[in-house]
Amino acid sequence: MLSLEPLAAASSMGAPDATTTLLVGDPQLDGQTPLGQQVLDAAVQSGLDEPEPLADFLVDLLDAEDLLSKTPWHFSRGETQIGAILVTFARPFDRAVLVDPTAGLDRRKALALVDFVVDLSADHEVHVYSDDVAWPERGSPSRSPCAFDGAHPHLEGLFMRATPPPWVGNARGQ
Repeated sequence: MLSLEPLAAASSMGAPDATTTLLVGDPQLDGQTPLGQQVLDAAVQSGLDEPEPLADFLVDLLDAEDLLSKTPWHFSRGETQIGAILVTFARPFDRAVLVDPTAGLDRRKALALVDFVVDLSADHEVHVYSDDVAWPERGSPSRSPCAFDGAHPHLEGLFMRATPPPWVGNARGQ
């Protein structure tokens, strides 16, 4: 099941339990340890010998192979987010709580992550706190069992336009 809440609601979420993996809105990675080692450490701390297969899948999905050997000291915001996503999904879990998971990602990677999370919600309980319009666009009830309950009235009409805005088209907007 996928539940979607506005980002502001994340401040009132409860503490995660042992079966919950958590991606926070402002991820913190160790700037001196290569990302690949941090992913492995997260798995080992959870009792595994190696990261969950989901982490390997996400390395490919998010084009993160080159990041694994680098230290996050000089990562961009998007690279830091990808690193945090890999660390989050390196652990086993029954429930995932993701706070602003698409923050800093380029549009292609953000949409790929949304599709991944929607598909993941078929087998896991997933709670997403985000204001990114990609969630209502891609995480629609027609794709998965999704509980919206009108939680995003502020997004209504932002992504479903009958006609394109005037700046779409040629250089003069025509």
